[in-house]
Amino acid sequence: MTQKDGISEFELIEWIRGRTDAHPRSVVGPGDDCAVLDIGGRGICLVTTDALVEDIHFKLSEASPEQIGHKTIACGLSDIAAMGCEAVAAVVTVASPPRIGAGTLK
Repeated sequence: MTQKDGISEFELIEWIRGRTDAHPRSVVGPGDDCAVLDIGGRGICLVTTDALVEDIHFKLSEASPEQIGHKTIACGLSDIAAMGCEAVAAVVTVASPPRIGAGTLK
């Protein structure tokens, strides 16, 4: 996120935090690399998500969908590693403009 809209990423996080209550099982909430959730007597679970945006994080004219996918997963793995943990699964969200057909994303 850029400051051209008048608010920084961390200011936005603080704005959101000021309007929502953390769940009691939320050990570490917004503002860190990952949310850390207490999953009961079984330990903790880290959850992270990153949106990579065309022309900010990559250029589709310079990177293949496979390269973009690798970069996206690497960002999530890096967040997990930064918290001293090891990833066992990934959650993926894809948003693409209508000009990108589903076949391109395969």
